Amino acid sequence: MVTLLTAPGRASCQKAKKWLQDHCIPFQERNILAHPLSVHEVKEIFRKTEKGTDDIVATRSKDFQALNIDWNTLTMQELFQLMSKYPGLVRKPLLYDDNHLQVGYSNEDMRQFIPKSTRSSYLQEAKTRLLAKEAPNG
Repeated sequence: MVTLLTAPGRASCQKAKKWLQDHCIPFQERNILAHPLSVHEVKEIFRKTEKGTDDIVATRSKDFQALNIDWNTLTMQELFQLMSKYPGLVRKPLLYDDNHLQVGYSNEDMRQFIPKSTRSSYLQEAKTRLLAKEAPNG
């Protein structure tokens, strides 16, 4: 199951939600501002990142600016606690499942949530269409 973390009024969050719906991918939407992540959930998300804080922390957010903290001096535990307490620090939309993490909306990158069996059938359909176009009329 994909979890979609959103914030109200964000166009990119609505695009991510629509993309999941259009591709029939089951998901659970969570308004992160109304239901912040626990420290444990923040840790789990960080385990899935490739770039750590660069992937997850919303450095242009109001919360980030208002806190006026030297982020380089924080321990990871302190960072996790801040992100749990101030959900505006989390970039949105943020989508994840057991194996994947996507921060922000990208039509191409979202494809990682399509089950492998479905991707294989899409590929086979595309090959069939391509071969049909190339076949001589006869």
